[in-house]
Amino acid sequence: MGSADPEAQGIASPPPPSYDSIFGELKAQKQQSDGMVDYAKRATSKCCGKVVGVVAIVIMVIFFLALGLALPIAEIVIGSKYLYDCPAERYLTIYLIVSGVFSIISGCTSGGSKAASRNDSDEDDSSSKKSGCCNSLVGSFLIAWLIAGTVWVTKMVECQGTDRSDCFTTNVTESQSADYCLKLVYDFTYWDIMAKWIMLGVFVVLGTCCCCVLCCVYCCTDKSSEGD
Repeated sequence: MGSADPEAQGIASPPPPSYDSIFGELKAQKQQSDGMVDYAKRATSKCCGKVVGVVAIVIMVIFFLALGLALPIAEIVIGSKYLYDCPAERYLTIYLIVSGVFSIISGCTSGGSKAASRNDSDEDDSSSKKSGCCNSLVGSFLIAWLIAGTVWVTKMVECQGTDRSDCFTTNVTESQSADYCLKLVYDFTYWDIMAKWIMLGVFVVLGTCCCCVLCCVYCCTDKSSEGD
């Protein structure tokens, strides 16, 4: 005997299951399946898809966290390990330690403020304003500290040959002299600062391009509205 059509009997069909959770999706797959075997295939495929998506998101988060923390941790490690190995410019290692610590603080505070804003979206925004002010202060300090590090590292000139006037040496045989600096410390600090300036320049260029595009879109929209 064929199953009776609920609509033909005047019986309202039940509402579709909610797709906001995995249970609703599994229930929908059960209603759409032709049997137990088909349902098992559908449910397995759906669960595997969910698991793969979650794993991919977790891997991406771990990757970006590692990428964002790799440089600050390297700065702290090198600055602490070779703290007294650059007497020619003792502020280089201090720069590395302070820059690494405040970079980690900046990342943690910005991430915490975003999480708090999601959880407390209905509450007063005073806490978000405070966290935003704190992030701005830390960011301003990092830029000022970057400028100071640039001054310290660019004023250093490596000695050439036997000329030892107003220069520093990376020769390990003269590690006890006041104008010695470990080559690793100098090279790492120099390229660390150059990489930060390059990234800052890229952000400035991208921001300027976005502003120009938005201005062009606004002007074109304004002209079209006046024509209408």
